[in-house]
Amino acid sequence: MIGSSPDDSTNRVERAQARKFLLADPEEAPKRARFRRWLALVAAVAIVIAAGLVGGSALISHWALINSYEDWMRHELRTLMALEADYYATHGTFADSDEIGTTFIPSQGVYIDIQNVTDSSWQATAVHVRSRTACFVSVKLGGAGNSEDLPSCERQ
Repeated sequence: MIGSSPDDSTNRVERAQARKFLLADPEEAPKRARFRRWLALVAAVAIVIAAGLVGGSALISHWALINSYEDWMRHELRTLMALEADYYATHGTFADSDEIGTTFIPSQGVYIDIQNVTDSSWQATAVHVRSRTACFVSVKLGGAGNSEDLPSCERQ
């Protein structure tokens, strides 16, 4: 280096040798080992926390998807209820799957099965291909009034 004296290079060499001596000092070895274990523990805790945050957000988004599938199936069943009410007003009876199939086409991934259709009642079940939940609705006309249940869902 420009302007450096021979003593500077000697000091650097001595300092390097002193560092090597300190690193090789047997009394310092347990301290270094403890420090390395502590550092590994801190790194492991950081990884676990990061994985928990990512996994937690994935879990939250998973439940949000399940709820959105349920909401979509309920929506489809409410649409079917309105179509059945219109069909009943026109024909005096409820429609089965064949009669209402041309008017009502569920959204992609939602399958609806209309069951137990009589002149005064019907039931339907909705399932989504990406959900283990099934939603149900039952409508029955009675002498004293109508009985319409809102769609309810049940995880299977």
